[in-house]
Amino acid sequence: MNRSDLKNKINNACDIMRQDGLGIMDYMEQLSWLFFLKAVSEQEEEYKTLAQLKGKEYERILPEKYIWDQWAEDDNLTGDELIDFVNNMFQELSILAGTEMQDMIGVIFTNLRNHMRNGYSLREVINKVDEVKFATDSDVIVLSEIYESLLQDLNEAGAGGEYYTPRHIIQMMIKIVKPEIGDKIYDPAAGTCGFLTEAFTYFKEQSDKIDAEKWEQLREKTFFAREKSPRTYIFGIMNMIIHGIDHPHVSRSNTLSDNIRNVSETEKYDAIMTNPPYGGKEGEMILQNFPIKIKKTEALFLQHIMSYLKKNGKAAVIIPEGVLFRGGKEERIRKKILEEFNLHTMVSLPAGVFLPYTAVKTNILFFDNTHPTKDVWFYELHHDGYELKPTRQADPENNDIPDLLEKIKNREESEQSWLVKVDEIAENNYNLTASRYNPNPGDGEELADPEELLTELLSKEQMITDELNNVLEQLESGVVDE
Repeated sequence: MNRSDLKNKINNACDIMRQDGLGIMDYMEQLSWLFFLKAVSEQEEEYKTLAQLKGKEYERILPEKYIWDQWAEDDNLTGDELIDFVNNMFQELSILAGTEMQDMIGVIFTNLRNHMRNGYSLREVINKVDEVKFATDSDVIVLSEIYESLLQDLNEAGAGGEYYTPRHIIQMMIKIVKPEIGDKIYDPAAGTCGFLTEAFTYFKEQSDKIDAEKWEQLREKTFFAREKSPRTYIFGIMNMIIHGIDHPHVSRSNTLSDNIRNVSETEKYDAIMTNPPYGGKEGEMILQNFPIKIKKTEALFLQHIMSYLKKNGKAAVIIPEGVLFRGGKEERIRKKILEEFNLHTMVSLPAGVFLPYTAVKTNILFFDNTHPTKDVWFYELHHDGYELKPTRQADPENNDIPDLLEKIKNREESEQSWLVKVDEIAENNYNLTASRYNPNPGDGEELADPEELLTELLSKEQMITDELNNVLEQLESGVVDE
């Protein structure tokens, strides 16, 4: 089935659900559990065949009556009878346990429900999903692209902004980190698992170098994630399965609930890539898990990442600008990164990269657990190939990412990039903003477009608001570096 036909079928299914009163979050959840059960059922048949070839008895993941072709392909099961069947299925699957996959299914269906009220409409949706196949690599590629586009629709509707990172930014980060087959790759704030699915795609592009054993390792033992939100957790698992990651190791839990003081080497990861939530505040119970007790969510995630990075491991983290220059505890965190890790690269992203969700100015920290930092290469990205407006239309003529990927090879200095010794950074209170060390401050590009200029102003206004809130908190708490 080609992309156009498949997209039409999925759009038709979405139309049916909208007519049944479902909003975008609800019909994305409905599609996700249907795709999930169909994908797991197809995997079951593959696993059963492999077990038979090895002369082994196969133990099913799902109860047989809930295998897709046992109920979903029965056109006589419709109306109220179908609604009752699905509701009973949810109850039974919510208590499924045993293997890692069964435990995950139990968690998924504990946090889900059937949103459709009309059993005849549900039958129509199931029939549309039944036409979707996972049989070939091309099927998987097309379906994964469509599912990603639905996640982006969710973001643009304002329902999923907290967990959708633009895929071209993720791809750029992966190309800089260069994970290797055999690495354990981790996202502690996974959202819809975009970093992990893009890393899997990165490896698939090297398929001529991957033998059967490495493929098994990639699909079953490489990708690890944690996500707090129940719905987002479901979308993330579904995204991984659709991309071909058979055993997604995704935990639905609060990452910050871990005490990071005594993390064993076996618990650590070779590569950590993430865009953690920012702007949030954590309570006293969570703060006890961290050596530097600071309420800001993004600062806690940064400490978590440092603690979970293996010796010689590599990390890439998107962080709001305020973390890079504020004093007090945030300065202590920056000092720790520079003294205990090799912070080799800082990429300053333009305000507007995460529109329409937020205009907050962000940066990407690239560091590895090899040796203390000697110098930092800064790159100021002015354009990312999309308009810096709420519409974020493609703008391929204005894209600095290829230039960044070329210059980083030799850490080349230019009007947009410069190398700074760690001693100079220490003298400046460990400030890590690119503009602080720009040797060409008068040569920056002007934002001629009024909408892009407005985005820049909104970003600065947000930064000022954050700083004022920070000062107010300090005054109220009586702690100067909270």
